[in-house]
Amino acid sequence: MSTKPTTTIRIDLDVKKRASEVFDEIGIGMSAAINTFLKAVVREGTMPFDITLERPKLHPKSGNATLNHALVMPPISRTCVSR
Repeated sequence: MSTKPTTTIRIDLDVKKRASEVFDEIGIGMSAAINTFLKAVVREGTMPFDITLERPKLHPKSGNATLNHALVMPPISRTCVSR
């Protein structure tokens, strides 16, 4: 009989499928992989990888992130419909 508690988590279906494929290739199950992750968190006292925010890069000439965003975003097409 196992003395380990059971934990229920919500995982995106596609992420679970793709992760399972990776774990199958390296020969471990989902439970072992999650336990390994949690042990790394405890050992390191933080997430075992860097978490960063994606921030818009400043436009090189103006230093304006909004301008940079405007340059890479396609324009919104507006259509007039007459009735």
